[in-house]
Amino acid sequence: MRVLALVAAGGAAGCLSRWLVTDGRSPWLVVVANLIGALALGLLVALVKPTSLLRPLLGTGFLGGWTTWSAVAAQSALDLRRSAYSPLVLMLVVSVLGGPLAAYVGSRLGHAVRLDEEVP
Repeated sequence: MRVLALVAAGGAAGCLSRWLVTDGRSPWLVVVANLIGALALGLLVALVKPTSLLRPLLGTGFLGGWTTWSAVAAQSALDLRRSAYSPLVLMLVVSVLGGPLAAYVGSRLGHAVRLDEEVP
């Protein structure tokens, strides 16, 4: 029950934070938020032991709420309806390739600063 409460609290804080930053201003702000979230998750996984309560609070909770695929999907559908293919393709390429790349970079940065054993 404690982990569930941490995930819920983190998720609420992450969703609110993303909304405050993006607030429908630009679909690209959502993409940037997603890339920042992926980078941060890579760092978190590299730096925080799997048994730590920080993982559900910050990883599943906060970063899960901070990032959103649904906004990218909704914007993609809108671009399709408008026949705006260039922004659609660019957004999808940046999101689909950039997210894993950002997580990888975050993980490498995290492992670079770790002085003890690596976290799986």
